[in-house]
Amino acid sequence: MRAVLRLAGFELRYQLRRIATWVYFVVFGLTAFLVVAGQGGAFGGDSGDAISLINSPIRIATILAVLSLLGVPVTAAFAGNAVYRDFHTGSYPLFFTTPIRPASYLGGRWLGAVAANLVAFLGTVVGILVACVWPTVDHGRVGAFDPLAFLAPLGVIVIPNLLFTAALFVTLTALTRKMLPTYAGGMALLVGWAIAQVFTQAVDEYWLSRLGDPFGLAPMSLATRYWTVAEKNFAAMPVDAPMLWNRLLWLAVGAGVFALGTLAFRFRQTAGEARSAGRWEPREAPLEPLHPRPATRSFTFGTRLHQLAAETRRSIHEVVANVWFYVLTGLCLLFVAVASTQLGAIYGTKTFPVTYKVLELVGGTFVLFVIVIITFYSGELVWNERESRAAGIHDSLPVPTWVPFLARFLALLAIVYALQAAAMLCGMGIQAAQGYTKFEPWLYVRSLFFYQVVSTYLPILFLALLVQTLVNHKYVGYLAVIAIYVGQGLVYFLLGVRHNLLTYGGMPGLTYSDMNGYGHVLGAWRWFALYWTGVGLLLLVAAHLFWVRGRETGMKWRLRLARRRLTRPLLAVTAGLAALVLATGGFIWYNTNVLNHFETEREGEEIQASYEKRYKRFEWVPQPRLTAAVLNLDVFPRTRDLRLRGTYTLTNRTAGPIDSLHVDLLNSLKVRLLALDRPARRVVADSARGYYVFRLERPLAPGDSLHLRFDLAHETHGFTNEPSWQPVVNNGTFFNNQYLPHVGYQGEGELTDERAREKHGLPQRPRAAAIGDLRARTRNFVSSGADWIAFDVTLSTDAGQTAVAPGYLQRTWTQGGRRYARYVMDAPILDFYAILSARYAVRRDRWKGVALEVYYNPGHAYNVGRMLRASKAALEYCTREFGPYQHRQLRILEFPRYAPFAQSFDNTIPYSEEIGFIADVRRDDIDYPFFVTAHEVAHQWWGHQEAPADVQGAAMLSETLAEYTALMVMEKAYGREKIGRFLRYELDQYLEGRGGERRAEKPLTLVENQQYIHYNKGALAMYALRDYLGEEAVNGALRAFLAEWRFRGPPYPTSLDLMRHLRAAAPDSLKPVVEDLFSHVTLWENRAVSARSRALPGKRWEVTLTVDAKKLRADSLGNETVLPVRDWIDVGVYAGDSLVYFARQRFNASRRVFRVTVAQRPDSAGIDPQHKLIDRRVADNVMVVAQGPALRAPTRTPPPRRSARDSASPAAVRYSSR
Repeated sequence: MRAVLRLAGFELRYQLRRIATWVYFVVFGLTAFLVVAGQGGAFGGDSGDAISLINSPIRIATILAVLSLLGVPVTAAFAGNAVYRDFHTGSYPLFFTTPIRPASYLGGRWLGAVAANLVAFLGTVVGILVACVWPTVDHGRVGAFDPLAFLAPLGVIVIPNLLFTAALFVTLTALTRKMLPTYAGGMALLVGWAIAQVFTQAVDEYWLSRLGDPFGLAPMSLATRYWTVAEKNFAAMPVDAPMLWNRLLWLAVGAGVFALGTLAFRFRQTAGEARSAGRWEPREAPLEPLHPRPATRSFTFGTRLHQLAAETRRSIHEVVANVWFYVLTGLCLLFVAVASTQLGAIYGTKTFPVTYKVLELVGGTFVLFVIVIITFYSGELVWNERESRAAGIHDSLPVPTWVPFLARFLALLAIVYALQAAAMLCGMGIQAAQGYTKFEPWLYVRSLFFYQVVSTYLPILFLALLVQTLVNHKYVGYLAVIAIYVGQGLVYFLLGVRHNLLTYGGMPGLTYSDMNGYGHVLGAWRWFALYWTGVGLLLLVAAHLFWVRGRETGMKWRLRLARRRLTRPLLAVTAGLAALVLATGGFIWYNTNVLNHFETEREGEEIQASYEKRYKRFEWVPQPRLTAAVLNLDVFPRTRDLRLRGTYTLTNRTAGPIDSLHVDLLNSLKVRLLALDRPARRVVADSARGYYVFRLERPLAPGDSLHLRFDLAHETHGFTNEPSWQPVVNNGTFFNNQYLPHVGYQGEGELTDERAREKHGLPQRPRAAAIGDLRARTRNFVSSGADWIAFDVTLSTDAGQTAVAPGYLQRTWTQGGRRYARYVMDAPILDFYAILSARYAVRRDRWKGVALEVYYNPGHAYNVGRMLRASKAALEYCTREFGPYQHRQLRILEFPRYAPFAQSFDNTIPYSEEIGFIADVRRDDIDYPFFVTAHEVAHQWWGHQEAPADVQGAAMLSETLAEYTALMVMEKAYGREKIGRFLRYELDQYLEGRGGERRAEKPLTLVENQQYIHYNKGALAMYALRDYLGEEAVNGALRAFLAEWRFRGPPYPTSLDLMRHLRAAAPDSLKPVVEDLFSHVTLWENRAVSARSRALPGKRWEVTLTVDAKKLRADSLGNETVLPVRDWIDVGVYAGDSLVYFARQRFNASRRVFRVTVAQRPDSAGIDPQHKLIDRRVADNVMVVAQGPALRAPTRTPPPRRSARDSASPAAVRYSSR
């Protein structure tokens, strides 16, 4: 042991003298500093939630755990070099001849490497502490210093991770006596970890998911998955049983590998250096005369090309001849294959493996791997001859310098293309394995071999070769490449640089859609690609000029050699490349900054802030209401232009005269005409902010009307820095009425980020008006300047496309090579409508006189029939339960995947190709295209018949009620089992959403556009209410609410109006349930304590079940208060998947014991078995029933009252640990 400690101390002292150790210390510290300071708003921008502490114990633990994972390559460097150094320097015979055992030798190196790595890792602690006192950090988000917040993750996660990984790397290096397998092993460990995470998430088994992570992140993240803001701010890092077992398991694995390594390791020379035990005697061999062949010297260009080809082949062989290259490639391919099992999954339902989806998976997964390969092997190839000590011979050969240099570049490029080919074959294999044969090979070739190589891999390849050439140290070169590639984004952010011309390798993002292909972006992308390829080739010329050849590696000598290498031909090439860069850069600048306005983030913030400062005072100035819109909209898909002409009828519905009209426009629109039909003077024309004010010569009297005529244009000139998918694209145009004029000040134009608002001197902005704000109730949730309007629109588009808007098609005609269509709505609608234009296939059907149409992209017919069935089912249910459908037509229209949502307008539902049209719904899957369709159809009632006031709780009256309706429709079609699975996802997303709250969690009745509340919690609450009150009672309340508010104008309804009807539908015993679900944040901690059964005569079984119930009420930050339990809670017994006993029991205490008799052999039982109550741990609600004598109950309880629901019936799926 003394020898181990002495050797460990020697290793630690050596490592602490190395500059690399302190470089790692700085890198770890800087990374932690940037993360924490960024979260604290030190660099501006949206810093995230303002109620979360940046130095909370769990945040510190997460940062340390993640950096210990990302620091695996650093551990490989420390641990591997601790052993490899002896072989590299040739000093290993000295150690091998000393009286030390192999186990002590490796153990000392191992412990020394771990200690040195820990010192370097402590830079993270310093970085976090510095960030917390940094001047520009929001100190209101810095909590008190707690040493345990650092010591706990260091002791439980970081140090065990270092011990485990260092044991692997020391063993691997000792057995192979090379560093390449160690670095490759580190990469393999990370890829294997990623594969394991995908697998364990798919399996979703409790212990496997927690023990399968060797770095300890999974048990920590799963334990804190549903933590609230308060818990995340103040609770200590959880060190529970799964975490401790995880740590012990992987420490044992590391110890086992290390023990095996010490047994296999021997103090001997390698096989090639071994000496025979016997005496060596030279063999006598007959001498033969040599007959050398005369050599022909050739220095032609053809010879140089042959030399280039030979050198390239040799360089490629240096890479591919190593078995670890294939191991890493195989692991990456395996990861892609495993990840493809959940391709595009929503609610567990995958999409068809269409080519663009597979390309995103394959291309995105391979990016990091290929970049690592480029970074690593660029150093290996550049330093190959020098490290093998053959540089003197190699550099003296009569070969021009450009030959070996260009060979390295071509070899790396060939490796990249080989990996892309493997990715392509993998993608096609995934498609074939899933029975999909529409491979689209040309799309694979364009995406992988051209677009991705040019935009992603060539810039890093140029950079890596230049850096490794200039830096006289391979490992410093690695660090420099990584630092430049990763750190450049931060530098650009701090400098405010956003233009792709100035960000290295910056190009417009490419998004492929089956509807629109790559769209209009390819033209701009090609110019940027040409520009950055020219810059990269200039870097390549610079690398060639400074290429090391000979022993002169000082910069002074290399500058002299560079001047000598800059021959006239090379100077001409350099000048040509410079001209290319200047010409393409100038053309790009002309397009992005002259033909178009390039707006920086700061400029955008200033415009929004000044808009609010100047015009907020007019927000409640009386304005006429929009009552009718007659529009002529011209869509030009080929040029992506849009012309908007029309006439608004504006009516004074106030009690007094109105002397001015305020009009708000998008500032990107060109105003050709904006005029009134009566004398008025334009007193404000702020085109930069899109705000116009007309002073009426004669005030508009109450009840009187005027007309606003406008002619606006959205014109496309050249291309922009980043692509815009609105308002018009080549095929699949989709925009809404935000491009039309609006009356009055629009709050949507205000800054929403609180840090930005504070920086510009603006007060805190509420997310929604208070529910009691009577003035806000005069406006509905979609339009502040209109109530219900008459709607008439004439559309034109290219002859090959179909343009659609809400309303009924009056006529269509073709004129001048363009296709026209007029749509008129026969009843008033909200000022909320959309325009679509594309090349569509159409499928039609009918439901009781209502015309049903689905407009879809040819080739995306997979789920069209499913959408029609869902439309019919939703129309049937809503009409029967809530009242008549207000239209004679219902359309669903596909639009490109640039936005992944569906949206309901009057009789028109735009639906993204991303979320429904390509879903691969199997028999046991959740049919989310059916659900989403039903949800959007339900909005024809909830949101288009009753319009909520623009106050707190508005989303409850639209989204929550639509979600409930879709649940009911889906339950009728698929049964309670599917609904149970769906609600488990809703519960999961709600509980996770609570932890990400940015301000305050509100009850459902006061929801402030918080999706995790009005969607996820709303579905849970309404479904539970249906089960408590009964479907008839709930629907009766909704029907009465809708009848009261159908098509009514101001004041608009609020959630309090709905609550009035729900309370009236509930009996007195269940009124507290209504309050818990909607008026408070109520949670439960229910669990089954014990369950035993015994057989009775007549094939009956008696079950004795003990359960605990705990009721909690949370405040806006998640702080919980325990409440007394006086509630009705479900209790159930299962036989297989069937509920053989189900009853709602009254709880007056936390623990109750039930004794029930069932007619089938029970196998599980519990409390709230269908998970209607919001419980953060539903796995312990139901437990396995133990067979045997029944336990004696501590108190006798009366037998449960029987009801019709007590009989055996199919149950919703349960989530029990069996």
